Amino acid sequence: MKVQFSLNVKLKEAVEKMLRFSEPISIETDLPQQRGDYRYLQKCLLQNGVLRHGTPDGFILRCEFEKDTAKFQAKFPALAEMICEIRALDATGKIRLSDWVQKYRCSPYGQGPVALALSLACLRHLFRDSIRFKSQEGDLADTAVRTFDQVMMLIDGTLPNAFLSYRPLSSTEKAVVSGVYSLFGASGSAVTKDYSVVEAHTALKTWWAGLPPIARVPKLYPQEQATQNFITVMEKVAGKDAHAFIFEELPIAFGLDGGLMVTTEVADTLQAELPKVKARLEAGLEALEARIIHGVRDLFGVEQNTYSDILDGIKQWYNKLDNQQRDSFTKQTNDSKPLVVYLKSLSDFTQTFFVEIPKTPEYGNRPVRDWLSDRVSEYLAQLKSGKEYIEANRIKVEPPTLEPEGDYDWPEGGQLAFKNKVKIKFKTPSKNAKIYVAEGSADPTNPAADRHEMNGNEPLVIEENKTIRYAAQDAEGNWSPVQMLHLSNANKEFVPAIGPSNLYGQRTVQFNLPTDVSTLKVTCRELFRKCVEFGIVDASQMETAVLEALQEVISVS
Repeated sequence: MKVQFSLNVKLKEAVEKMLRFSEPISIETDLPQQRGDYRYLQKCLLQNGVLRHGTPDGFILRCEFEKDTAKFQAKFPALAEMICEIRALDATGKIRLSDWVQKYRCSPYGQGPVALALSLACLRHLFRDSIRFKSQEGDLADTAVRTFDQVMMLIDGTLPNAFLSYRPLSSTEKAVVSGVYSLFGASGSAVTKDYSVVEAHTALKTWWAGLPPIARVPKLYPQEQATQNFITVMEKVAGKDAHAFIFEELPIAFGLDGGLMVTTEVADTLQAELPKVKARLEAGLEALEARIIHGVRDLFGVEQNTYSDILDGIKQWYNKLDNQQRDSFTKQTNDSKPLVVYLKSLSDFTQTFFVEIPKTPEYGNRPVRDWLSDRVSEYLAQLKSGKEYIEANRIKVEPPTLEPEGDYDWPEGGQLAFKNKVKIKFKTPSKNAKIYVAEGSADPTNPAADRHEMNGNEPLVIEENKTIRYAAQDAEGNWSPVQMLHLSNANKEFVPAIGPSNLYGQRTVQFNLPTDVSTLKVTCRELFRKCVEFGIVDASQMETAVLEALQEVISVS
């Protein structure tokens, strides 16, 4: 039983206006006659007594549903009978929609899909929340009937086990629904519209989902039993049927019996208590943040309460730190490292202490608003531990000073370039201090590392490219910061690289052609030395050969 596409647009317009039962039916009289407003709402329903005229507003005619079925029974007998059937249902009564649709398709009613769709939309508008649809027995949640497609699914067999039930809302229940929506829904809207249970339930769900996770933690409110109970109830809001949640679960939060009948006591209690718990929950994050602010202020010894005063106090503390204390890459703990990183350029207290530091891996990966428990004490303890470590990590021993000797270039920084070789003397920063040197990535402060203790004025002779790390240790065992120096032999590229001997005793030699007298000496010296070392010639033969070669070069030039 499918509706022809040519009818869909007009019928859809009319049906979906009827389904919006929280507001009066409006007919736009200035629209073309082929629109749904004219064809179905005005010409079909209004002119035949199903709708009655309300107050006109320019080209918009606002109508109400005619509750007296006798006024349209002659022209709409099927709709009149449907209304009577629903009104006759008791609290446990149900109507299986597939059987119902089949009944009204047959004689004497002969209703087609268009008439059935309009009728179901009329029923929804007339009975509002009093009729509830479910896809099948056992479903907790109602089946939404807010669109034309959802209506068609109920009448075309897509949901063969769907049924409707009927229970009119009492004036007390309507007051509860209106109160819930006006408190948790869109501001000001409840004054002009009569909202449904589903809309009130949706407003509650939306509000609850928008709260910071930390505000939904019961232990945040140790002295507020009603607030804790309300949180426990609200944790079920997404999985509960709208009617059951509003009328059965909400009262439980305030020590009342939830049930099918909502009493005046329940309505009055909800009206009085819901605004209180709502205000507490919305202020939960702010109250927790105030405890953090107080703790940080005390931690840094700030007497004033304003953000700017606290920021100034933290900056003064940070500016007194030495380079080692500020270094985020060496010897920091999980508690101290985020402080060194984020207090360096502190400008926004809330962003730093409520977002940036808490969401670091060291502090739990969550900003304060997303905490799942009250972690204020733990958080402040971490901040205190980090601050104390930083303060204790000041430089107690100055690093050694270096005195290179040789042909070298050492601009500021950790790069020293030399030619051929360089001698480096290490000067102790304090009496009785020891100096340790390690190569590569080894840590000179680690006794297990491959390190060398410098003795007195003994220089360290460097001829190769290498990196050294060095530090000083005083008599009490305190270390200076580890320093690093990259050394590079500028003449290294001119030193001949001798390859291994092949089967015929031959070796390959690779080197860059010298560029000046200095690099020529480097190349010749290493080449001559290797010739003697490998037994190609002895020293005397080397001298003779070199002098003869030089004589030949001189004579040619």
